[in-house]
Amino acid sequence: MKAHVLAATFLSTCLFASAVNAAEEKEAVLLSVHAAVSLSASLKFADRAPDVYFEVIQPNGSVSKATAAALNNGDRAGHVTYPTDFSNAGMHAGTYKWTARANGKQIASGSFQYIASKKGFQTYVPY
Repeated sequence: MKAHVLAATFLSTCLFASAVNAAEEKEAVLLSVHAAVSLSASLKFADRAPDVYFEVIQPNGSVSKATAAALNNGDRAGHVTYPTDFSNAGMHAGTYKWTARANGKQIASGSFQYIASKKGFQTYVPY
């Protein structure tokens, strides 16, 4: 009888340990998710939406660039996603400043932030 109780206790302990490891692995996968920022701008009174050139200045001074191509032959403005669509993009904690240019003129600007969380991933904060 003691052997059955001991074996059942050991088996329960192994199953519990496996469940804890699976939960830790699931949490580790979720912690690798990073926030992205979608940018779009257009000229309000233009007959057709032009391509828009975005520039993002990272907290360390590096510059990243991307082009939002107009959609449907200029019927709608395109959009870009930071960091996916940008060259030389980084995701470090800090404030990022962006500008949008079309037809040789700056048409919009702004900023956003990434803040490091206690769990190790970046959190996007609108600015």
